Amino acid sequence: MSLLNEMLHDLARQKPSKQITPLFTPAFTPNKSKSPQKILLLCLALITLICSLFLFNKHLVLKNIIITKSVPETERNTIDINNIPQPTPQTPSESAVFISYIEPLTSAASLRVGIQLPISRPDTLNDWPESQNELSVMPVNKVYTAPTIDEWHDAQLNKALQAIDKGFDAQAIALLQEILLKIPNASDVRENLALLYMSSGDFTHTAEVINEGLKYSPNDAALITVKARLFLDQGKATEAIKLLTGYDPP
Repeated sequence: MSLLNEMLHDLARQKPSKQITPLFTPAFTPNKSKSPQKILLLCLALITLICSLFLFNKHLVLKNIIITKSVPETERNTIDINNIPQPTPQTPSESAVFISYIEPLTSAASLRVGIQLPISRPDTLNDWPESQNELSVMPVNKVYTAPTIDEWHDAQLNKALQAIDKGFDAQAIALLQEILLKIPNASDVRENLALLYMSSGDFTHTAEVINEGLKYSPNDAALITVKARLFLDQGKATEAIKLLTGYDPP
């Protein structure tokens, strides 16, 4: 045992020949993952605080508005009236004197006397017989006024033109001849009658109607045109040209 103790004691005295390699210990690094979380939490806390302050101020403003609206209108009116400065009353010496330039009106009694005059009403209504209450039917006599010669001419000519449109040439010729019996110088009637005769090929009656009309109005353009057309239908072109070139309008 003593020998073993001495050996251990000697070993303790001796310096180690080799440096003792320390065990691997990782360097301490702060936890970086926790710092962003702290910053985020801090931002959220600030935002929450700002929102709470904004909502609190808004609540106060709304409360003040509601309080002002809840004040009755009568109280506000009284307050406004009290705030209005009242004018100072004037003394009798300071009051202005107004001079009236209006003439005094007449009394109402005199006006009534002037207005309420006696009105004399005839008693003829009282004498109206009771039999007149019912309306009596009176016969109306229609007065017939004969048309003037111009009105009759226009009416007959319209009938003749309607007959021509319907193809009743014989009826139209009869109506036109009837007009010429009363108005022989009606050139428009002679023009239509001559054209009817010409359309049926009756050149003899056409010439008679035109020549008779030219006696009343020698420079009638319509009759001269119908006569020139008659010459062309008869093959007398030279006479038609001579008639048209010799026409001298009025």
